[in-house]
Amino acid sequence: SELRGRVRPYEFKGGSQRMAEEIREAVERLNGMLGAMPYKLAFVDPAEVKLLDKNARYMSEDMFRNLVENIRRDGALSSMPLCYGGGDGRLLVLSGNHRGQAAVQAGLEGIMVLGIDKRLTREEQVAVQLSHNAIEGKDDMVVLKALWEEIEDIELKLYAGLDAEVLQEMEKV
Repeated sequence: SELRGRVRPYEFKGGSQRMAEEIREAVERLNGMLGAMPYKLAFVDPAEVKLLDKNARYMSEDMFRNLVENIRRDGALSSMPLCYGGGDGRLLVLSGNHRGQAAVQAGLEGIMVLGIDKRLTREEQVAVQLSHNAIEGKDDMVVLKALWEEIEDIELKLYAGLDAEVLQEMEKV
């Protein structure tokens, strides 16, 4: 597979090498069952993936700090970055650069990523990157406010990550 040759075996720095091997074996079995799908899973060191040189998506310092704290609290990423085999043998994060950076800052030793397991031109890589940033849903403020009001614990409200602008919009509803 395209992806397999580009993923270096992950080694836990301070953890169980046996656990890392078991994860790799399980991921390989699952990837085998995926067959000809153009995507495969990989378990990687977040410090080893390459982040985009140019990323139009940005995040405020407060939002990024919140992301790092959420990941630290969870002990894992709750959604996987999308990667492609870079020319230097490292996986290039096409979608999820902030999650990758935050995983490193949160001290994660390994993360699951979804890898594109077919050749892409540079144009195709950029199109994937932009589509993941541009194609997004919008919040229904009535539903968002109702969900927000279900959370009583202040720590969980912080975890939810709604910024001051969204909270002000909700107050208008």
